Amino acid sequence: MAKCDSCGRNSGKSPLECPHCKGHFCRNCIVKHKCTRNLPPWIFIVGVTLIIIILFMLYAAFSFTTVDLPRYVISHQNLSNKISFSEYLNDSSYLEQKNVTLHGFVKKSTVWSGPIGVTVFSIVDDSNNEIRLHTLFGLYNDLNNILRKDNISKNLYSLQGIFETDGEGLAIQIKKITPFERPPVREIVINTTIPNPTQSTLTVPKFPGIRNFVSKLLGIKIVCESGNSCNLFS
Repeated sequence: MAKCDSCGRNSGKSPLECPHCKGHFCRNCIVKHKCTRNLPPWIFIVGVTLIIIILFMLYAAFSFTTVDLPRYVISHQNLSNKISFSEYLNDSSYLEQKNVTLHGFVKKSTVWSGPIGVTVFSIVDDSNNEIRLHTLFGLYNDLNNILRKDNISKNLYSLQGIFETDGEGLAIQIKKITPFERPPVREIVINTTIPNPTQSTLTVPKFPGIRNFVSKLLGIKIVCESGNSCNLFS
């Protein structure tokens, strides 16, 4: 007859066996028996880790935060079609031998040195800033034909050439002259974000990626405080 592993008494002809630890117990002790089998440490660690992950995912899925709603102001701004040479005249030190295309009015003037007068051509912007033109013979005739009756052209021209500097300042050695039409004034739309004086807020998920995962896993729809679905902010 087997003895009870708990109380030491004979457990009878048919001792009761614990299916986990394989111990033999009498009928009284089997009720009170708590199996003390030793589990590998990694099972405990994995179990605790899984519980922590599940709790965190549930917390993240149902966590929301509020964001301030910005206010946008739409303004319209005209892009100027004004012609200006200021960027070249303010600092011409880096322009030597640079290719350039300028648009402007063509002007003819006479520079006198005693009794001798020399015809000088220049290109003029809308603010009357001038850049002198150095020309070859063929282009010299073209400029004379443009200014046959006037000292400054009524129409705009596009001049292609190379910047040069000499004792009198900035000039252009021109290679080509073509008529030019001033482009129309263009309007652009500008969106400006400014602080919202009403401090309106919107409720959005704090962890949208985890929320979507849990929502699909559980087959439920998680909504914001407003009662609307939060999928817009995922």
